[in-house]
Amino acid sequence: MTSWRELPLGDHVLAESPRWDAARRRLSWVDIVQGCVCWADLDGAGRWGSAQRFRMPELATAAVPSPRGWWVAVGSGVVELSRDDASVGLEHMVSPDFPEVRTNDLALDPAGRLVVSLFTEDRVSPRAALVRLDPGSGVTTLLVSDVVTGNGIGFSPDGSRMYWVDTARGTLSAASYDPVEAAVGPTAVIVREPAPGRLDGLVVDGSGDVWLAVWDVGEVRRYGPDGTLRTTLATPVSRPSAVALVGSGLLVATTARPDLARVDGHPAPDPEGRLYAYPLS
Repeated sequence: MTSWRELPLGDHVLAESPRWDAARRRLSWVDIVQGCVCWADLDGAGRWGSAQRFRMPELATAAVPSPRGWWVAVGSGVVELSRDDASVGLEHMVSPDFPEVRTNDLALDPAGRLVVSLFTEDRVSPRAALVRLDPGSGVTTLLVSDVVTGNGIGFSPDGSRMYWVDTARGTLSAASYDPVEAAVGPTAVIVREPAPGRLDGLVVDGSGDVWLAVWDVGEVRRYGPDGTLRTTLATPVSRPSAVALVGSGLLVATTARPDLARVDGHPAPDPEGRLYAYPLS
């Protein structure tokens, strides 16, 4: 029987934002509470190298690969972290309303620009948004307004459709997307999730289906492009936070602990907060 297996990538308080860099055969993720960007390489035989960590000066809520290392969402904006010397570049401000509204998740659109979901700290006010950032010019473009807590972001394989989560509202939405004009078409809510489950990070597979982590109920779900539920996978712990597709047919989930308290040094060993993998083929 197929089941999840624990990956030898260390302990975390709130692991999030797993991203697979196929060219480098590298998985990266963050520990939001600890303010760490983490990464590990996977060799051709399926063996993981030692997990590396770089501690940012503040919370790091998401990271995606960049030419020099990673773009990292921190506080009011996005910075580039160099993996070679672990240096941090200048911040591109994305949220002028920080600290009431902060950055949360990140994704690269089909044109290679960053899409950033913003998060209202009171978890009630629709003051957040999704914005696109051109790292070369620092120019930001509003994509979607009237968001409470923007979370997971993904694009269809052909780049013509964008998906995103508003966790506070319990919704997964979809809209057409023009990567050239940075234009988003009419929005449709395709999934509504009642409490206690909370929709979190997502990834879109090669067939166009959306794999979505559901926090507090211990599930990863696979939805069709129209929101039809196709598969539900029970996870080993109750707080899966996000998912990535790694290599050939491996689904990786990051998870979190119930007590989201920052600690000095490395978190103590605990199955909650570790990374898990599920073979899809």
